[in-house]
Amino acid sequence: MPILIRPAAAAEIGEAFLWYERQQSGLGDEFLAVVQSALESVAAHPVRYSVVHRETRRALLHRFPYGLL
Repeated sequence: MPILIRPAAAAEIGEAFLWYERQQSGLGDEFLAVVQSALESVAAHPVRYSVVHRETRRALLHRFPYGLL
């Protein structure tokens, strides 16, 4: 299943990367790796994730307080 990352979401991911990187060197890269892993999981198994509104599902990230919709 194709994944669409909207510009606002891409910007938020970029901002989070920079924030985590300022907190600890390398933490931003770990955040991006978790995001990438979640995107791959959603693409491979979209119905695994809970519906939060109508047909919108949410995948929560491990270790970081974010979710992908």
